[in-house]
Amino acid sequence: MAFMALVAALFMGWHSDHQLIRLQATMDHDPGTGLGSRSWFEQRLQAECARSQRMLQPVALLVLDVIVVDRAQEDKVLAAIGEHLRISVRQEEVLARIEPHRLALIAVNCAHHQARQLKLRIEERLHGLRVLGPHGRFLDFTWKIHLITEESASSGYDFYVNSLRELDREKTSDPM
Repeated sequence: MAFMALVAALFMGWHSDHQLIRLQATMDHDPGTGLGSRSWFEQRLQAECARSQRMLQPVALLVLDVIVVDRAQEDKVLAAIGEHLRISVRQEEVLARIEPHRLALIAVNCAHHQARQLKLRIEERLHGLRVLGPHGRFLDFTWKIHLITEESASSGYDFYVNSLRELDREKTSDPM
């Protein structure tokens, strides 16, 4: 009897741990696109900025604003763009959906000139990308990539957060 109680207690503990792991995975990913979530992105950005300062290696941030004509299809377009981008980036780089219309990429150990090359490579990959929507029609969308870099590794997390806020202010005053 005690053995059964022990097994049940262990199972309940494992079950709770398993649920916590599943909950964490759900919180780390955007349900509409399968990309990283905003909170996961912010944690990774903070960690990469700290690592960058310790290792004296630059970090670049590429932000992709996407306007989808049919807003109901936004998740589908962003998921397709995300899958397309994964081909263009290194495994250690972080790709996330940080707003309903915005993706962000943390490029690690990436100086300004390398980030510009990455931006060009991404623009080439996305040029002509077509996403098939309902009823066999291609979805209409536009995109624009913003590059945020700082040559010194000393800027840190606040620099990137403030730069993202500045992008938001620019976007509200001058839409694409």
